Amino acid sequence: MELLLSVIHGHGLLAAFIFLLVNLSPSSSLSQVVGGGTAGCPLAATLSEKFSVLLIERGGSPYENPTLLDKKYFGFPFLQTDEFSSVAQRFISEDGVPNLRGRVLGGTSTINAGFYSRASADFIKRVGWDEKLVKEAYEWVESKIVFKPLLTKWSSAVMSALLEAGILPFNGFSWNHIAGTKIGGTVFDADRKRHISADLLERGNSSNILVLLNATVKNIVFQRDEQRQHKSNLTKLTLANQRIRVNMAMSPRQSPDSIAKRHRAKSTSGELQHPTFAGLERGGARYARQSWNSLDPSGPNLNIAYQNRLKLLA
Repeated sequence: MELLLSVIHGHGLLAAFIFLLVNLSPSSSLSQVVGGGTAGCPLAATLSEKFSVLLIERGGSPYENPTLLDKKYFGFPFLQTDEFSSVAQRFISEDGVPNLRGRVLGGTSTINAGFYSRASADFIKRVGWDEKLVKEAYEWVESKIVFKPLLTKWSSAVMSALLEAGILPFNGFSWNHIAGTKIGGTVFDADRKRHISADLLERGNSSNILVLLNATVKNIVFQRDEQRQHKSNLTKLTLANQRIRVNMAMSPRQSPDSIAKRHRAKSTSGELQHPTFAGLERGGARYARQSWNSLDPSGPNLNIAYQNRLKLLA
């Protein structure tokens, strides 16, 4: 499978940014998404409906690696991990629990077991989300990458054990988070092929999406507007690979507001994500694109900006 959109490999990082300079005018509207994982891909697809989007991913393409997309190879990426380039990256949580996360376009949805279920209705009400919008976002994700599973002997035995232990009622197949025993969704189709969050990029406007692979965001520097506490503006975003480092800097001759109206970015990196997050990013982006200037910098949406001017560091 190949994504029908522009993909640049960050091994040629300087060439990639020359491409950006040529193709982006000072008046263009660009949204940057840092992290092409379970949240970043649907976010980029949603934003592309109205904006040009630069999706920055530290890993490579999963579509070039058959061991990631065929269920019979599940677990293979866990056997080879390193600090810098492996598809699966080992880490230890703040609670001291060892785990793995994806370092590839599609993120952890590319390597996990692929179980899918929606968040509970009580949780959605408690956090104050728009229930209709959340439902639409879930359905958008489910129509592309989630399927009804074919039960194996092992999963059938587990289901029978739960029912025998009194985990009732039996709800059959359901997307919803409900009490009892149920059969949830899976990202593996009837042919045992994995579907990942990167597949959702095809649902966006491909002419508005540019994917930069093998490029690491080293730091993002913010400056708070003291007069307008709800706004945070980007002063510098640094990307790098093993050989080169590039700064995207904001011009002091332009006001932060004038740049912020044109350029936005959101970080979705560094999270262990369930496929459910793909739907939540869809809904969150639909809110964000309607009113960027009202975003709270203390929350997950960051209202930041950069100017189309690059500085190459030795």
